[in-house]
Amino acid sequence: MGLSADDIFEAYEVCRLLEGRAAALAPERISTETLSELDTLLASIEKEVARDNCSIFADADLEFHRSIALSTNQQWLARFVDMLDDHVYRIARILV
Repeated sequence: MGLSADDIFEAYEVCRLLEGRAAALAPERISTETLSELDTLLASIEKEVARDNCSIFADADLEFHRSIALSTNQQWLARFVDMLDDHVYRIARILV
């Protein structure tokens, strides 16, 4: 089954919604250890963007969003973010 442009748009839109909710919950629940890990991931993302290294950037970005979702302590939210991020990650790999 192929993906249409609408399928891709919808997947990104749902990801934005769920990741936005995770980002809203995370500050209340995130541990200092996870916050430190996010700082490290963000530095890696910035470095790979500057290098125009899409592959390593995508890996670090995926881990960044998963870490935020996990920090909410909402298992269903984290599961859905993980599932959708995996699909979006595969779409991005195809397009890049």
